[in-house]
Amino acid sequence: MTDKQQEALAKIEQIREDYRRVFSTASGKRVLEDLKVSAYYNKTSFSLDALQMAYNEGARTVVLHIENMSKPQDKPKGVAIREGDTDE
Repeated sequence: MTDKQQEALAKIEQIREDYRRVFSTASGKRVLEDLKVSAYYNKTSFSLDALQMAYNEGARTVVLHIENMSKPQDKPKGVAIREGDTDE
């Protein structure tokens, strides 16, 4: 793995840790629950208006991203920083 790839992985892990730290607090958990209510997390984002549906899905995607970044994860072995890069 190149120095640039190691640096990129370190940055990703740091931001993941920041998400975990923020959203593991009582305040962070309340904020995330509020976002879930307002961002179509547990309800359909369907709308007859395609632009409205795209907006709804965008909001939902943000909550999914926060949840994903907040979860502890094992370090992947063959991480590609960019498409075509490898961990070799």
